Amino acid sequence: MSAQNALHKPVFIDYAPPLIKQKAWEFFKISRTPSHSLLHVRSDIHLYSHDEVPSFQQDNPFLTHGYRSYLSAKQCCKSVLIKSNELVNIWTHGGMFVYLFILLFYDQFYLLSSLKASVADHFIFLTFSVCSQACMLCSAGYHTFNCHVHEKVATRWYSVDLVGITVGMLGCYMIGLYYGFYCFNMTKLFYQVIVISMIVVSISLMIHPKYLSKRWRNTRILHLSMITISGLLPTLHWSIVSTEM
Repeated sequence: MSAQNALHKPVFIDYAPPLIKQKAWEFFKISRTPSHSLLHVRSDIHLYSHDEVPSFQQDNPFLTHGYRSYLSAKQCCKSVLIKSNELVNIWTHGGMFVYLFILLFYDQFYLLSSLKASVADHFIFLTFSVCSQACMLCSAGYHTFNCHVHEKVATRWYSVDLVGITVGMLGCYMIGLYYGFYCFNMTKLFYQVIVISMIVVSISLMIHPKYLSKRWRNTRILHLSMITISGLLPTLHWSIVSTEM
């Protein structure tokens, strides 16, 4: 048996474009044997070290092992049962989505109904619940498919994750403003308009290809931080008006 045939050839090489086939096979000829054999999944799915994965997966140098990589979409789905460095991320976000989905029905059809809540209360809880579910579902999807063989696919899922987080923030802001300024309708409306505008602009930026580039890394971190920090303004305002009641 030749040295080339003795190497384990990943399945994705068979259907990848010619240039990717060549580069991928060259990579696997010089890389060492995968660090871990996996149970309960196909034998062509392996875990890799930080140095063995593509550059777009090398975001955190402190995570040195346990990377899923070079997978098709179908293999990404199968790999959710693997003891990888994304296992907890996938199942905590996925599990929280299921929990919030069940909680939505409990709130809407039992809790709020028993309290004789208004239509507005039902709507604001529905908004918070749906936004939170979107956040969890998008994050679960990203952590599942960030090991895709094509960088473009993985990057798109990263964008989906950021959009989901931003939508989750929208839900938190809306329910906080609704009850925080319950007795101050104009103030509540003022902040809600600002928050919705901020989130819409943020999502528009996040779906732009340049936003996810390495050049924009610091800008991206600053932007996401500012979305969170901006919540201090209505919080401070609430603390002032609440003491005057």
